[in-house]
Amino acid sequence: MKYGRSDSGNTRLIILLIVCMAGVGAYYGFKMFKDTDPRQDAVDLEAPSAPVAESLVQEPVEEEQVEPEPTPVVEGPVKWEDGSVYDGELSEGMRNGKGVYTWTSGSKYEGEWIDGKRAGKGVYTWADGTKYDGEWSEDKQSGKGVCTWAGGSVYDGEWVDGQREGKGAYSWSDGTVYEGFWKAGKQVEEADDAAPEEAESEVVHAEPKNMLWGLYGETNVVYLFGSIHLLKEEHYPLSPAIQKAFDESDVIVFEVDPAELLSPQMQQKILALGTLPEGETLQGSVSEDTFKKLTAECENLRIHVGMLNLFKPWLAGFTLVATKANSMGYTVENGVEMRLYKQAKEKGKSIESLESADYQLNLMNKLDENNKNALLLQSLDDIGMLEKNLNEIVKSWQAGDQDALAALLLKSFEKHKEVQEALVDKRNAEWVVKIEEYIKSGKNCMLVGGALHFPGENGVIELLKSRNHYPQQL
Repeated sequence: MKYGRSDSGNTRLIILLIVCMAGVGAYYGFKMFKDTDPRQDAVDLEAPSAPVAESLVQEPVEEEQVEPEPTPVVEGPVKWEDGSVYDGELSEGMRNGKGVYTWTSGSKYEGEWIDGKRAGKGVYTWADGTKYDGEWSEDKQSGKGVCTWAGGSVYDGEWVDGQREGKGAYSWSDGTVYEGFWKAGKQVEEADDAAPEEAESEVVHAEPKNMLWGLYGETNVVYLFGSIHLLKEEHYPLSPAIQKAFDESDVIVFEVDPAELLSPQMQQKILALGTLPEGETLQGSVSEDTFKKLTAECENLRIHVGMLNLFKPWLAGFTLVATKANSMGYTVENGVEMRLYKQAKEKGKSIESLESADYQLNLMNKLDENNKNALLLQSLDDIGMLEKNLNEIVKSWQAGDQDALAALLLKSFEKHKEVQEALVDKRNAEWVVKIEEYIKSGKNCMLVGGALHFPGENGVIELLKSRNHYPQQL
């Protein structure tokens, strides 16, 4: 008998529901059992974002610091509840002097600190092997430093506020070298514009990409941002290009208004729609073998199987996957929508939505009627693959690699064409019509939707091109 990794890909299909739906099931599937997960008590710490492919090193996360109690000058180690460790000098309750901070992701900073921030000389090593060795100020790369990416590219030069700025040399892994001046992370020419076409090519080569597109009208711009609804703290901050698009937008358009998702009424609706009729149970709806696997997975995730036994298969599946993702550190609170929703509220931006939560719930319920047994069984069989698949998806998303992202997710539809048509293709066509309305509105908008909706032959980007609109990936 020949053994090999299963290629059924149904875990991708379930993840896809998290990626391409607005998190209705994922949010409440997680919320219902949140108290069962010990990770909820973990302390949030600063965590510089991992580099995107071979793009410029992003700024460290701006967030409230959790420091040790004030102590005299001593040496560590000090360990936080989430497993992060600082081993070094402390003064007045903060990191001061020399020390090593190791994040749970595997990233590490070794160097000098002032008042709890990276300052002076230090080496930051990301989990993927990318390394910055140089000067720091206020937690950002500032001064002279060398960044060596995991892919082999190297930048040796000056930095300001976490970006390449001043004089520096960039060497690509293929041997191409640019030596000159930089401003805000981009190559700039001085008076002599020798070989402008070649220089432009190098700029494109060095620029990071995001799951972000700009669609330009006569007087406005509509930004299209492909999101992931559950992320980790370490995936922030978002790239400067995404933040800039958000800041420039007057209107933020979500798949579903997060305020609607957060309402108590919505939880009641989900329970009403996702609960089996009185007298019926999930155990009675699926095979004995499937229910045994469900029970075992519930024990692993510390979920009461008795509560899932009242759910329809679609809600039971969402609950398992959302809880598993949360146990890996992926949470709705750190998802793109909730992060941007909070910012939008704080900055007084208008908030609109493409769809209602009722629409999405009814769509999932109808889909479940035709696929409940097979989908639940395969999700149980493949849930052990969740960590690898989800991490691969996030990696492709961070790199703005729409082809890789589409390949990871669309393959799961090979045996579920009706699912793709209902969850993705049909909705993409509806979105395009609404996007055209935003182009005509004259307002700068940022549309935030599941990342899977944008790439691919039937994705939003290609559909817009077929209607003589030409989004530019940023």
